[in-house]
Amino acid sequence: MEWAALFAFYTLNLAAWYVAEQSAYWPLLGLMRCWAAFLGWYTWDALWCWKASFEHRLDRGKHGSPSNKRRPDLASFESRLDCGKIGSPSNQRRPDLHQAWSELGLGISTSSLSTCTSDGSRPRRRGSASKQLPGLQGTLDDDVATHLDLDHVRLSFESFLWGRIYVGLGAWANMIFGAKDTPGALRFGVWHLLHRLGWPRTVRDPRRTCAELLLQTSLAIYLQELRSIDGCKGATGATGATATFRIPAVPHLVEPGRMEQKSLEVKVDLRKRRLVTATYGDDRLRPDEAMVLLNIACSFMIHPMLHAFANWSTTPESPNKETRRSSIATILFNYYGMNAFAHWCDFVCSLGMGQVSGETFKAMVSCGMRQHVPPHDKVSLLSDHSRFVRFVVKVRRFFLSRFSQYQADFPGIDGEALFLATVVHPLDHFSLVTLQSAHDMVCVNPEFHSDLELIRSTVVMCSDKLWLTYLLHDFSFEGSSHVLFRSTYDYAKTIDAKLAGEMECCVMR
Repeated sequence: MEWAALFAFYTLNLAAWYVAEQSAYWPLLGLMRCWAAFLGWYTWDALWCWKASFEHRLDRGKHGSPSNKRRPDLASFESRLDCGKIGSPSNQRRPDLHQAWSELGLGISTSSLSTCTSDGSRPRRRGSASKQLPGLQGTLDDDVATHLDLDHVRLSFESFLWGRIYVGLGAWANMIFGAKDTPGALRFGVWHLLHRLGWPRTVRDPRRTCAELLLQTSLAIYLQELRSIDGCKGATGATGATATFRIPAVPHLVEPGRMEQKSLEVKVDLRKRRLVTATYGDDRLRPDEAMVLLNIACSFMIHPMLHAFANWSTTPESPNKETRRSSIATILFNYYGMNAFAHWCDFVCSLGMGQVSGETFKAMVSCGMRQHVPPHDKVSLLSDHSRFVRFVVKVRRFFLSRFSQYQADFPGIDGEALFLATVVHPLDHFSLVTLQSAHDMVCVNPEFHSDLELIRSTVVMCSDKLWLTYLLHDFSFEGSSHVLFRSTYDYAKTIDAKLAGEMECCVMR
């Protein structure tokens, strides 16, 4: 179904190459020949990658596909925390089945269960996907998945090549040249060289960065308690309140190929918006060390879960062009997030400029994915202190209400998963690159330099809107043709116009 767009792209490039050859203007000719060589390699590489990673995958409609089952319940997650060595066996732990659930959408509330489905099967959750997938793709299983799998949905070669051309080239442009809020590899490399030669730089206070990361990203779900200056729990007033966050089993690269995982506990002064104390296991952390581990927790623990949930928002064979192309982009970026970034790590190591291999990166993400999403019913207490929480809580209610009205337009798509993919996910990226920059990521303790290498790469290359892709396709809520996304944008901009403008119809960062 994307052959027409691919035919137009390659025909246009062939015509441009012919014009360049006829012009005999050597700068244009040289540039076009280089581009033609790159495009030939890029297309061949797409075929190789598809055969290696996608050809033998199962469609979501086939039993055996991880997302053929229902989106996981919060209570059904398995936590495997023994990941100290790459490839080591895992222990399992299940959370209490009767915990209170979510305001941000990463879990479910008991009130969101309806009585039962029309065929008498298991109770349906608010926004739960219809069993029938579009066309003849098959049906979804009524069982609930017990784990998350980030990268598993199949794409046809046609869809994969379309994604590589119309979305992937935009990702390359961001990675190399940067975007509005990210420097890209070239600019960061130049700046880093200048700094090493003595060019002065100003680094943001890591105490402030730590506080903002906990309040303005999905790390907010790890809130344990809010305590006022007089010691009262649950206080939401701004005067002297202190918030305590506890993130279990945060991975830390002790040395290449070996991780340790300990609980990270952080206290934040909500009035000053500053880090108060941070401990990793029994060790007291400096502010710059805490900043590194909080970035690790966000980028390699909770954020990959958003990507994994997004698989339940995809139907890449949908007859609706917007839904189909959004699904392709989501699946492609889940593939990039696990595989392409691992290749980048190996490439940097091969140049002698990095210490973290692709295998180590994948192990770190896998360990984070094995943890369950924590019960986070307390997160709404941060609404007075967090722009992110206030926005997400309000928009979620509106979005799921509208989704129930238009669910017939999204067969096989889970409403909660769609919300996480299109609202929470892009806002997480936006916060990561606007609350800090790669230049702020400085840690004097060499023990944290491997972690620092990973988080710098994510902020430098992978976290901003794809400006090149948006020249051809508008994936924003504002530019969507579907009333679900447009009406959600209209509502969201009354809350926060800047955050509303960051919402996208798919995972594309």
